[in-house]
Amino acid sequence: WNTTFGRQIARAFDDATSAGHAKPDVRNVVFVGPSLPPEARDRSNLAAGQNAFVDAAADDYRPRAQSGLVDAGVPIAEVDTDRVGVNRPQSRALDIGAYEMK
Repeated sequence: WNTTFGRQIARAFDDATSAGHAKPDVRNVVFVGPSLPPEARDRSNLAAGQNAFVDAAADDYRPRAQSGLVDAGVPIAEVDTDRVGVNRPQSRALDIGAYEMK
């Protein structure tokens, strides 16, 4: 939940097959690039260009205010802080990705 897969991630998920295998619960996740992997088809996940972030070229994946990531996530009770400890949500909804905009 609430993860950012950066610009240099070639493969986000590696499926380990086993009996009773459950699909990953992928929500509020952003992938830097043109498309989502098949495991991330939930409506709360987004593919975003580098311009959605403060400075993706320098691996700064905090969302820009005008990006579609801000206040676009679905509620997840267990997610109450972001990657650096900022309380979630800061506004009306969770931001998509690892960081919550202050």
